[in-house]
Amino acid sequence: MSLAKKLLIILFSGIIALAVFILCIQEDTQFSNVENCMSRLESTPLFSEYNLYCGSCHTRGAMGAPRLGRYKDWNDRTEHSKLVPSYRALAGIGRMPAKGGNHHLSDEEFLAISNFLVSSVEMCNEY
Repeated sequence: MSLAKKLLIILFSGIIALAVFILCIQEDTQFSNVENCMSRLESTPLFSEYNLYCGSCHTRGAMGAPRLGRYKDWNDRTEHSKLVPSYRALAGIGRMPAKGGNHHLSDEEFLAISNFLVSSVEMCNEY
């Protein structure tokens, strides 16, 4: 094998190693952002109510539910107003039944939890 081919293989291998290293750094940074976001959200007064009544779907994005703190999930839903998703959710929206199936909650209690969920995007910034 010629010297030029050997150098080309070494160069190509180095580029691949660098790409893998960059991907690993990005994964660590993203995980760190998620971890920081969740610790901030967990310290808020409404997190336990959110977790009890809404977390089973909105934490993991079940059936297309917008996830807690995820800008990409909420961007289209909050484009015009942050209150619109909360008020639409009172009557049910998409696959979510009225009040997320928690009919025992007053409208005010539900709206407080729903507004927490929508505003979680601001607390988490870019993740």
